[in-house]
Amino acid sequence: MMIIKNHLIAKMRIDRMLIVKAIKESKDYPTIDELHAKLKNVMTRHVLVSHIGLLEGTNKIIIDGDRIVWTAADNPKLKELLKKSVRVR
Repeated sequence: MMIIKNHLIAKMRIDRMLIVKAIKESKDYPTIDELHAKLKNVMTRHVLVSHIGLLEGTNKIIIDGDRIVWTAADNPKLKELLKKSVRVR
């Protein structure tokens, strides 16, 4: 049972990494339909939509109309600036 659970968790992480990569590599802000067309051989639309919801819930993406915008601070220079910046309340 534990092996199956670990396999499912690993599969979910791989799916999410593929989605993140597809969003970042898009020349324009992609829609869910465009992402699904790009990833349809890898995952179903249902899985894609659930991962999009998770990414939106963790503030890594925002959905503007029907377009997906990557908002996470994954640039090393930006991360360093955020560490040094003063918090505003």
